[in-house]
Amino acid sequence: MSRSPNSAQTVGKQATKLGNAIRPKACPQNHHRKHLKLLQATFQASTKPKTFRFLNLWTSHPSYLATLKNTWDSVHTGRGMHGLYLKLQATQKSLSSWSKNTYGNLFNNVKLAEEECTKAEEDYEGNPNSDTRSTSGKSKAHLLQCIQTEESFWKQKANAKWITQGDANTSFFHAACRARWRKNHIHSILSSQGIQVTNEAEILEVGATYFQDLFSLQPTHNMELILQHIPHTITDPQNEFLCLLPNTEEIKNAVWHLDPNSSAGPDGFNGNFFRESWDIISEDVTSAVQEFFLGIIPPKAMRKSNTVLIPKKENPSSFSDYRPISLTNFSFKIITRILASRLTTVLPDIISIEQGGFVPGRDITHHILLAREFIHMLDRKTLGGNLTLKLDITKAFDNISWSYIEKCLGHFGFSHIFISLVMNSIKFSVVSILINGNSSKAFNPKRGVRQGDPLSPYIFIIAMEGLTRSLNHLHSLGCLKKYNTGRIQTVNHLTFADDVLIFTNGSLHNLKKLRSFLSGFEKATVLHLNLAKSQTISPKPSSNHARRQANCLGMKVAPLPITYLGVPL
Repeated sequence: MSRSPNSAQTVGKQATKLGNAIRPKACPQNHHRKHLKLLQATFQASTKPKTFRFLNLWTSHPSYLATLKNTWDSVHTGRGMHGLYLKLQATQKSLSSWSKNTYGNLFNNVKLAEEECTKAEEDYEGNPNSDTRSTSGKSKAHLLQCIQTEESFWKQKANAKWITQGDANTSFFHAACRARWRKNHIHSILSSQGIQVTNEAEILEVGATYFQDLFSLQPTHNMELILQHIPHTITDPQNEFLCLLPNTEEIKNAVWHLDPNSSAGPDGFNGNFFRESWDIISEDVTSAVQEFFLGIIPPKAMRKSNTVLIPKKENPSSFSDYRPISLTNFSFKIITRILASRLTTVLPDIISIEQGGFVPGRDITHHILLAREFIHMLDRKTLGGNLTLKLDITKAFDNISWSYIEKCLGHFGFSHIFISLVMNSIKFSVVSILINGNSSKAFNPKRGVRQGDPLSPYIFIIAMEGLTRSLNHLHSLGCLKKYNTGRIQTVNHLTFADDVLIFTNGSLHNLKKLRSFLSGFEKATVLHLNLAKSQTISPKPSSNHARRQANCLGMKVAPLPITYLGVPL
C-alpha cells in the first residue's frame, strides 16, 4: 500500500496538528506495504463488556445482507416502535456473532497475513515457479484486504470527516483516535464543593450529579410577560401539513439527509446501517415512525441517549467547562429530523428578521455585515449615547424551560397535535452521562433541548422569538429608547441562536428599564445571563459614563473590536 510523497506529507502534517498524540514504535517494514504497526499507542484495557457498534466495513461483505435478512425476518413481534426495537436487538446479537466468525480479530488478521505473505515470497524467491508465484500473489492480495479492513475500522472510529479520500492511512486514523481520546479523557475534575476528584468512579458520580442538577426542573415566572407579544401566525393548512402521517418516501429522505457516519446512540446502529439495509428494514422503520406520529410514546430503549462531554476550552477544570452533546439512537433521530424538516417550511413566516440562525434563506454573512454596520455607528451623537450589549446566555440549550417552549408554540398557533409530537420528542428522553467510556445511571431530564438533535436548533430559535418580539414591542412603544443610526431604524437587536447583540440608548434610565425586561425574560424562560461574560460596548470604553453603564447592568465594558460569530467587529 504505497503512498505518494505528497500524501505522506499530508498525513504527517495532519498528525502534527493532532498534537503529536502518539509516539508509536514501528515494526520493521517489508516492501509489500508501508503500513505502520502501532504497538504502544493503544487504548487502556478495559474489563467492561463490549458495547455493540455497527461497523461500516460489514456492509461490503457478500454475506452481510443475507445474514441480516435471516435475522430480521425471524423476529415475529409485530410492527411499530417496540417491534423495531426487538428486531434491532436481535440484529445486534446476530451481527456480533457473524462478525466474530467472519472477520475474527481484525488486528491479528493483519499480523498473520504479513507472516503468510513473507513466507510466500521467500518460497517464491527460493523456488520460482508458477505455483509459488501464484501463492505469493494471493498472499499479497489477502494482506491488502486485511489492511483495508483494519483501515476501515480505524477510519470509522476516528470519524474524521474533514479527511479527503486517500489522504490518510491506518496509522493516521489511529493517531486521530488517540488524540481525541486524550483530549476528551477526564483525569481529574473539581466538584461543586471545590474538591479535586481523580478516581474514575467518583468522577462519573460527580458528573452525573452535575448534569442531573443542570437538567432539573426550575420554576418559571410570569411567562405571559414575554409570550403576550407573540402573534397567532400558523394557519390551518400549515398545521395539517405538520401533522401528516409521514410516508415511506419522506422517512427515507430523512434517513438520507442525516449524517450516516455520526456517532451512534446506545443501540450502536449508525446511519450507514439504515442506508445499506434499507430494502430489508424499510417497512419496519416506516411503521415505527408512523406510530410516533399517531401519538404513541416511544419505548424507553428507543428514547435512551448517551451524553458525551466535549471540552469548551483548553485544560477544563470543572464540568461547566464541558459541552454536553447528545447521542440519540438513529431510529429516534429519523423522527426528529422529519419534525425539523417540516418546521423549516414555516420558520420564514414566524421568525423575525433579527434572528439569523437556522432559517432557510437567511445568510450569516448578511447578519455579520449588519452587526458591523451598527457597531460603526456607535459613536453617533445622541442624548445618552449609543450602547451595544453583547449577551452571554449560560448553557442556553440545556436550560430552556419545557413549559415555556410548549406555551410559546401554542401562542404561535401550532396545533395541539403538533405540539404534542414536539413535546413527546423532548420530554420523555432518558439520559446517561458518558465519561471515560463509563456510563452513568440513566435519569430523566426536566428541561433543555438536546444538543446534537436535528430538531433542537429550530425549537430554540422559536423560543428566542419571545425575546425578539418583546424587544421590538418595547422599542415601538418608546418604552426603550432607540439606538441612533441617523435614519429609520430597522432592527434594535440581532440574535443567532444564543448569540445576542442589543443596540440601544445608553442613558442610565433606559438601561434600568432594559435590565428589568431582561430579568423578566430570564424568569419566564429559565435562561440565565452570564453577567461575568456579558459585555457593554461603548464609543468611549474608558470613560466614567461607560463604567456607570456597565455597573447599571452588572456587566463589563469591552473595548473594540469585539468578536461576534467568530468575526471581529
